[in-house]
Amino acid sequence: MNDSDRAAVAERFSWVSEALHAAAAVSAAHRLGLLTALDPGPVRAEDVARDCHTDVRSTAILFEALAAMGLVESSDDGWFRAAVPELSTVAAAGASADLLVEAVRSGRAPLGCDAPAGATRVYPNAVTYLATLLAAPAEAVAGLLQGASRILDVGAGAAPWSLAIARGNPQCRVTALDLAGVLPVTRHAVGATGCADRFDYLSGDAFEVPLPPATYDLVLLGNLCHLFGGHANRRLFLRLRLALQEGGRIAVIDVMPSPDRATQRLVRLYAASLMTRTSGGGVHSEESYRAWLEEVGFHDICCVEASRTPPTSVVTGSA
Repeated sequence: MNDSDRAAVAERFSWVSEALHAAAAVSAAHRLGLLTALDPGPVRAEDVARDCHTDVRSTAILFEALAAMGLVESSDDGWFRAAVPELSTVAAAGASADLLVEAVRSGRAPLGCDAPAGATRVYPNAVTYLATLLAAPAEAVAGLLQGASRILDVGAGAAPWSLAIARGNPQCRVTALDLAGVLPVTRHAVGATGCADRFDYLSGDAFEVPLPPATYDLVLLGNLCHLFGGHANRRLFLRLRLALQEGGRIAVIDVMPSPDRATQRLVRLYAASLMTRTSGGGVHSEESYRAWLEEVGFHDICCVEASRTPPTSVVTGSA
């Protein structure tokens, strides 16, 4: 092995080591209650240690590790505060090793987020974090989807995609569709942005809830289709095509494979984490989305990469 090879191996191991340390720090802080302790506002390590029954010095060290990751802010006088909104939800977005072991052994997703019951258990605690993670891609996607006046946001969650569009288009009206257990989080997120007067809410399963025909000129599916396989996605696309006006557009926003090496690593790690949430879904290719959309009658299909960090692409088609 020459010097160049050794340097490349060292770089790979360095990245893996950092990732493992970061995951351990976030998981430990979550399990000890330290992330929840940061939600109300600034705290001191000694107060958190008392309430969480932890060692003061060790608590401060763990907070400083979270600060180095950009999740926490620390001050010279010993105060710590969350650097991202609702920090306690961060850990819910990561797949634990135990869940991944179960998924790989059984071939079944232990969280079952591809069914309403599982999604209701998981996503109310995760969508706020996901919206923060996706804020920059949402702005980029909004720039590609201008001009819509009636928007249906399917599986809205904390509504990062439709909110980004609404902020740039005061004339649009959005219907946010999600499960009853998730919609309170949607309402809170929308209310916090001052866009509540332009949002309506529809509660139910996207595969079953009645949709008005020929009503919308844009349908959004943000980070939803990866939960399902081809048959289910085709069925969903057909339902949504019937809800679109003639010439209206569908926009599938999701993680897709990439030839870029660094992006490819993120995508494959994400695909592994999806095994804990879906048994039949996964990271689908642009070609798959094109085929499914064409089969149910969409045309003028186009795919654009909106972001590499986090990986985000958008596939659009016209009804």
